[in-house]
Amino acid sequence: MFKKTIALLVAVQFLAPALAFANELPPRGGARPEGKNICARVTTFGVNSKERMYAQETQLKARRDQNEIKIEDRWKERDAKLAEKRLERDENINEHFAKLEARATTDEQKAAVSTFKSTFASALATRKSAIDSAIALYRDSVDSAVVSQRTEVDTMISEFKVAMQAAQDKAVADCQAGVDPKTVKEVLMTSAKTAKEKLQADRKALEKRGEVLKPLIEVRNESFRQAAQDFKITLEKAKEDLKLAFPEKTE
Repeated sequence: MFKKTIALLVAVQFLAPALAFANELPPRGGARPEGKNICARVTTFGVNSKERMYAQETQLKARRDQNEIKIEDRWKERDAKLAEKRLERDENINEHFAKLEARATTDEQKAAVSTFKSTFASALATRKSAIDSAIALYRDSVDSAVVSQRTEVDTMISEFKVAMQAAQDKAVADCQAGVDPKTVKEVLMTSAKTAKEKLQADRKALEKRGEVLKPLIEVRNESFRQAAQDFKITLEKAKEDLKLAFPEKTE
């Protein structure tokens, strides 16, 4: 799921019922009910379509909630794995420090080991903080991107529904005013077509903006790389200083 654009998936899901709503309108080349039939059909269609749209949106809201739960579960799963790896790492570090302290016999060596441990702990804490901050920023950015596009999609659907309602209201009013049924239908179809095309154009414009998660992942990974590089540089310097207190034995 995270290899795709979460927000765009949300967009597609919520645009689907709106497009289906537009597609249910009778085509220009289809049967042309005359007289009062077209007026009765417009009213009945409007009521039925609203009921279907409401049912679809209720189902899609449930799917949206499920997606949010999946994302949250994924975060928790990754947090648990990271905590487990860090605990395992700390145990290995403590074992290494214990062996190092056992080798230190002179005051100089003991002081060097103590300095190394302090430097290592500080560098490790700095790396941990940088990684945690990068993860938090990434997740906040993902949440913001989803909310932003969700708002855009909801607005698009709302505008579509308003346009369709206006088209239906005009058709009903024209029927009541005695406008020729053929004219009523042509005007209704034209308005519906315009609303549908605008919705589809808005959807394509949203999709053309490209992958939402990719730049966020790149920023996060770059932060990971920088944190690892900084830790490596500090640790290498600390190791060199430690070696000075433990000169290699010569034959």
